Order: sequence, then C-alpha cells, then structure tokens
Amino acid sequence: MAGYSARQSTFTTGDTILAAHSNDEFNQLLASFNATTGHTHDGTAGEGGPVTSIRDSNTLNRVLVDSSNNHLEFYVNVSSSSVQQLRIQDGAIVPITTNDIDLGTSSLEFKDAFFDGTITTDGLTVSGTPSFAAGSIGLAGLDIDGGTDIGANLADADLLIVDDGAGGTNRKMAASRIQTYIEGKISGDITISSGTAAIGSGVIVNDDINSSAAIADSKLATISTADKVSGAAIQVDGATDGTSITVADSDKLLIDDGGTTKYINASQLNTYISAEASSLAADNLTTGDAAVTLATSTGNITVDAQGNDTDIIFKGTDGSADTTFLTIDGSAAGAASFNSDVTVGALFKMPDNTSAKILVADGTSYEEVAVSGDISIASNGAVTIAATSVENSMLAGSIADSKLNTISTAGKVDLAALEIDGGTDIGADLTTSDLIIVDDGAGGTNRKAALSRLITLVDANAGFATKGFATAMAIAL
Repeated sequence: MAGYSARQSTFTTGDTILAAHSNDEFNQLLASFNATTGHTHDGTAGEGGPVTSIRDSNTLNRVLVDSSNNHLEFYVNVSSSSVQQLRIQDGAIVPITTNDIDLGTSSLEFKDAFFDGTITTDGLTVSGTPSFAAGSIGLAGLDIDGGTDIGANLADADLLIVDDGAGGTNRKMAASRIQTYIEGKISGDITISSGTAAIGSGVIVNDDINSSAAIADSKLATISTADKVSGAAIQVDGATDGTSITVADSDKLLIDDGGTTKYINASQLNTYISAEASSLAADNLTTGDAAVTLATSTGNITVDAQGNDTDIIFKGTDGSADTTFLTIDGSAAGAASFNSDVTVGALFKMPDNTSAKILVADGTSYEEVAVSGDISIASNGAVTIAATSVENSMLAGSIADSKLNTISTAGKVDLAALEIDGGTDIGADLTTSDLIIVDDGAGGTNRKAALSRLITLVDANAGFATKGFATAMAIAL
C-alpha cells in the first residue's frame, strides 16, 4: 500500500522550487488518502499515525478512542454541548445515563433481535402475537390480582385457560364447557341438561317424600281402587260447611252396605227412621231401641210423672256404667239433685241478686258478696282491674300473644328472645316466595325479603365453582 512516508525533495536557502517539486509532494498526499490504496493510519511504518478521534468541524459530534480504558466512546451535540451517549467496551454496549437512550423509534424499528441469556425490563409492550416455548412461563409468573375485573357475570363465550390433560399443553376453552362438564358428572335419579334438571321417571319412592310434605290433590289421580282409602283417613272438618243448608231427599250419604261402600239418598234414611219409629210405643223405649229425639215445631214438651211423689230421673251411660245424671224429686217439690258438676248455659239466678255481687263459699253455703280490692265488678259482669295494681310478681306462666299489642318499637325484642323451636313447621318445601327477616343494611331496621332474593345474591357474587350450589338451591325451592 502506497504511503506518505518521506519528503520528496529537500531544499536549502537559495534553491529554486519548481512546480514539479510541489506536485510530487501533493501526489504523495493524494495517494496516502486514496480510499482503496491509501495508508491505514494504524501507526506502523509508512502507514501514518493512528486516528484516535472522528469528529465534526466543531467537535460536538464525535467518536473517541479511549486507549486508557479500552473504550469506544460516542458523543452527540446536546444543546451545544458534546455529551457522551454510550460506550463500547469488552462484552458490553453501555449507556452513560440510565433510562436515557431508546433502541430504535416508533417509526424506525429494528428487525429481529436475538438474545442468548436473560432480558430484564421494567415493562413490555407487544403489538403482535407473542410465541412462548411450552413450559417457558411458570405458574408463579402469572399475577392476576392487578388485572381488570371482568365487570359482568360470566358468559358461555368467555374463555379460560386449561392445561389439556395436565401435560403442560395450555389451551383455551369457553366457559360453557364447565356447565357441560358438571352436568356430565351428575347422574342417578336426577340429570341436568343445558341447565334444566330432570327427575327420572319412577325413581321417587315413598321414603323419598318428607313426612311433613303436603302433596296437592291436583297432583293425584282419582282413587278408584276399592278399600284404598281408610275411613279414618277421611277428614270432614275441612269440607265446605253445609250446616246452613236444608237436607233434600236427593242429597246423598255414604253407607257401608255389608262391607261395600255405597251412597244412598237422604229420602232412604227418612223412610228407614219412619218405619222404625212407627213400631215404638210411647211407653216402650227400652234398651236396644234406636236413639230418640223429642222435637216439636210449636208448643211445649211436657214430661209428666203422674204417680204420687214420683221422680223424674235422667240416666245415661258413663263409659260402661249405667249412671243417674239428674233426679227431680217429686216428694220435695221438684228439688233437683245432680250427680256431678252443673254447667249453666244461660243465666244463673239466686234470690239475692244485688248488683255487682258474686257467689262465695263460706263453709256452709254460697253467699253473694260484693267484690272489692284490686278488682271491681259491674252489674253487667264486667271486671275491672284497678290502675297500676298489677305487678310483675303477679304474672305467672306465659302471657298469650293474643293479649299483647303489636310490638312496633325498634330494638324492643332482643334476638336471644326469639324461640323458633316451638313454632309450627311450615309443612311444605320452601318456595322462592317464602319470606325471611333481613336486617336492612345491618343498621337495625328489620324488613322482609323473599327467598328468591337469596338466589339472586348468590348468582351475582359466586364464581362458576358455586354456580352449581345456586342451581341446586333453585331446584330445591
């Protein structure tokens, strides 16, 4: 390689310098800086001294060779100052100021990047579809706490990540597959398809029915098999009240005809009673005769014992004992003797009928006395308790709720005072319209709420794992 290594001419004072002399020198300079054949400026003989800096005319933009530290240093004009941006050193390209230099721009991007090692970054924005080798992202590397909440209930089309076969191959799946999976695992007497539960045909047996369940008659077919309904099972109290009607000949009655249940018209019963009554003598009502009713549409019914000092005696059977209930003594002007207690259904009058008196036993007889003290009684029988006379010690046992006004003052009934064990069982399965008590806002204001609101609350706040609970609860209700 040609090099500018020596002067071409030497001169002394008084020599004539020809143009050729100057041309020779400049030709050597041109040759030394030729792009192809010029010298290298590597400091070797004939190649010129080393170039330690490349710069512009004002030296603000430059590349400096730092031989002391073995660096290549890059400087850029920043506000009229030459500021070092980065350096190249052994095994590293190092920015001078942390978090200062971008690699490429939004409009001028690098193509591919290849790294064999660890990339550490404060953030990563990926505009395309990233591709990660299987198993390269560990479960611990996923953090969902900082993610944005879905903001709505799960839908069938929502996607989830699943490890397919637990073999490390992650795939997507729709939330609808969870329902399909759960429903596929339910078998036995109940199956579920598309959220609809179905009880298998013929799977409910007598033991499955709750003893307190009330099956509506609309759910029963007509019972036509003989002897299927026991007489004890018939409850007439719940039937429509017919006490105000007039029995007609065509009205029907049930009768056991030698073991076969049949119906008869009321006229047949009238015929039977009339036939039996016609054979009875007025003085021949003996044991074994049918029951007798003495009735008249007008006038009195007179029982007349016409013998001297004869009694009128009323007898009956107490259990299996023939018992005299009442004797009206004919020899004592009709003094009545009762065998047991006397119950008066109307007025009970005594000779002394002074207003506001009551009968009190004095050891010999009953005498009328006026009531005084904490209680007074009026002539109409109204009893009045004196004001402020009832004290707590006077109360014994439990006061019936019918004697209490409605308690409306908030906080008047303590929670511990409620006793539900002794209440009447609901007698049927719970329904969505059944009511519960709710402390509204936990502020002490009790309100009613339908059980349907409980299902709404569970569905609104539960994930897919408890959706089966909300479905099961809705089935139960």
